[in-house]
Amino acid sequence: MNMEELVTAVSKESGLTKRDSLKFIRAFGEVVSQSLVNYKEVKIIGFGIFSIKESSEREGRNPRTGEKVVIEKRMYPIFRASKTLKDLIKKVEIKNGKSV
Repeated sequence: MNMEELVTAVSKESGLTKRDSLKFIRAFGEVVSQSLVNYKEVKIIGFGIFSIKESSEREGRNPRTGEKVVIEKRMYPIFRASKTLKDLIKKVEIKNGKSV
């Protein structure tokens, strides 16, 4: 789903205009991003949790040369789906006969 399709779906589901739906989606993304930048989780009951995770500094190897390199620690965003969302996806998998 691209942005245009998302805006249309949100507009249809919420009864908002497409313009207001786009404003909402952009504001939501900005609020989540700013929360993560400030090390705050965003919990949406029934949907999931947006948070950040830190990887430790570690030693790796350059695959071309085999030379040892230091991989610096870094922060990255993660999303953990709620049980409700996981169960919904599981029902779709069973209904369609797909397994992941």
